[in-house]
Amino acid sequence: MGSTLRALSLLVTMLQAVVPGPPAPAGVPLTQALQAILHEPALRGTTLGIHVVRLRDGATLLDHHADALLVPASNVKMLTAAAALDVLGPDFTFDTKLYGVLSPDGTLASDLIVAGHGDPYLIPERLYQLATRLRALGVGRIDGDLVVDDSYFTGPRLQAGFEQDDTHSAYMAPAGALSASFNAMLVHVLPAARPGLAARLVLEPTSAYAPVEGVIQTVATGRSAMQVDIVERQGRDVVQISGRIRLHDRPRAYWRRINQPALYTGEILRTLLAQLGIDIRGTVRCGAPPPQPTALLYTHHSPRLAELVGPLNKYSNNFIAGQIANTMGAMRFGAPGSWEKGHRAMVDFLQAKLGLHPQSYLLGNASGLHEVNRFSAKQMTLLVQSMYHQPRLWPEFLGSLAVAGGVGTLQDRMVQGPATGVLRAKTGTLGGASALSGYVTDRDNEAYAFAMIVNGYRGIEGVWRAQDRLGTALAEHQQPVAAAATTPAGAIEGG
Repeated sequence: MGSTLRALSLLVTMLQAVVPGPPAPAGVPLTQALQAILHEPALRGTTLGIHVVRLRDGATLLDHHADALLVPASNVKMLTAAAALDVLGPDFTFDTKLYGVLSPDGTLASDLIVAGHGDPYLIPERLYQLATRLRALGVGRIDGDLVVDDSYFTGPRLQAGFEQDDTHSAYMAPAGALSASFNAMLVHVLPAARPGLAARLVLEPTSAYAPVEGVIQTVATGRSAMQVDIVERQGRDVVQISGRIRLHDRPRAYWRRINQPALYTGEILRTLLAQLGIDIRGTVRCGAPPPQPTALLYTHHSPRLAELVGPLNKYSNNFIAGQIANTMGAMRFGAPGSWEKGHRAMVDFLQAKLGLHPQSYLLGNASGLHEVNRFSAKQMTLLVQSMYHQPRLWPEFLGSLAVAGGVGTLQDRMVQGPATGVLRAKTGTLGGASALSGYVTDRDNEAYAFAMIVNGYRGIEGVWRAQDRLGTALAEHQQPVAAAATTPAGAIEGG
């Protein structure tokens, strides 16, 4: 009981970032207001599951086809985050290790071996920290190669279901034990100084990873139209470009996934080392760990897992989901990590902590991308309730969710209303599926868990309005004073 009360107190403190407006006038009972949402025009003809429970006692306020198995889209990332916090722990970090033999004169007489262990947040700024650490150790020259070791993961790099989408976009980035910049490259296209010249191309982060083929022409008139892709050819990536950009038009930027994560990381690191004056005489190549132990030069630690589930859930990062799942598999069942082992770890979590039998849902990947996952609204609220009652994990889980009118994928939804700042949830959007699941408190500081999954919709804007109406109805509710004095404990207001 004490831990539950502390958790409830923490929920109120964290969720009430914005003070609610004046109390809404007593009117329709809460359950009646929730039932009215079922008649939203955008929900007609859809397959809909909604479940709302009061966290204080688990009482159900709304159950509309809550057991129906639906495509939950990126709500799956909530499951991945919860499982990872449970299996790995909030303080878990992902290590990247540097090996080599350093001479007293600052020469690395051997290869520099970079061994990855699934870090999902090895962005260029953190790679630069790794490079400066080498410089601080006195390394001035590397006589051997820069060997990138990604053997900590095995199996397919792309998550299940990714074959349904033929795209080079960054949201389809592959997993890799040694990865950088979310395994994505930003290609900037800028018009040249005058018509007839090739447009300027800037690749970010800077490296010699991928050569550029083709040209984008600068034109005086007409509309800008261009194609920018990264394609794999004989084990290496090539940036393919074509088209035109109008003079004085705004610069364009394209996020594209890369296909060789370890080599990509190695080339970025080599560029950063060169900027620090560290010369590498050899090449960047993939390699296995050395048969004999090699001196460990430095271990780079990622941010804590508690910090990484934030970008996973707030911004719905598919790449982070895959990295975390593979690492869960490695830590739970032994290296190398893979989606097969990560899947087993998540299934074990769902059964042990939520009581979900593996046959009661379909878990196809860790991100929720594409139509390979099936969960019910009741299963999503069960997860939300379970995390709420785990004081060690719940603050980190709650803090990972988007905030209505505040931050993440809910930044522009439920703005300046009763739900602003007091609703935290995970969104999910695919071509035919939309979901919103999470927590909200009302004007009496009563806390609720809710989930709304919509499949087969025609217009996403209307579905978002219906979901927002659900969150708003809960947030603006206030128990009438007269009724509060006579309502029996545990009863649901509005019956």
